[in-house]
Amino acid sequence: VDGGVTLTVEDDGRGFDVAQVMGSHAHESNLGLYGMQERALLLGGTLTIESTPGMGTTVFVEVPLGQEAEHA
Repeated sequence: VDGGVTLTVEDDGRGFDVAQVMGSHAHESNLGLYGMQERALLLGGTLTIESTPGMGTTVFVEVPLGQEAEHA
C-alpha cells in the first residue's frame, strides 16, 4: 500500500473454507475474524483471508496512513 501499512500473518495449520466461515450464518462463531474485518474497515483499510482446508491460512491487512485514512 502506498502511504500505508500492510500486515501479513501466515500459518501452516488446518486451514478452512473462507466462503463458508465468512458466510452470513457463520458469523456468530467467528467473531474474531469479523472483529478484525470491522477494525480494518474502520481504519479505511481491508482484510483479506486466503485459506485452503489442510493447507493453512494467510491473513492480509492493508491500512492507509495520513490523509487517505482521514477521508475513508
